[in-house]
Amino acid sequence: MRPPYAVSIKGSYDGDAWTVDIRDNGQGFNKDALELLDRQFARIEENINAGRMFDETEIGGMALNNIYNRLKLLYKESAFFRIENPAGGGSRVSIGGPVLR
Repeated sequence: MRPPYAVSIKGSYDGDAWTVDIRDNGQGFNKDALELLDRQFARIEENINAGRMFDETEIGGMALNNIYNRLKLLYKESAFFRIENPAGGGSRVSIGGPVLR
């Protein structure tokens, strides 16, 4: 990413669910990084389903893995987590879940 750097964070709430959308103007996630994150998220799902809460986390995507893990532990299948490279460039991470009452 080259200057000028731009990051936007938007949150929303509709009474039943919340979302946070984070975007930047960088180069986006490369294919290898997205594949690695998919494998790590699948491993997190396996661990949660097997009753193991946390797995050893490797450097590289650690923060995203932590967020994904916590969302899945709290919201289970209702968790919302998406990583993408928008058509206009940059990257976008969106997370959310139902409002717990």
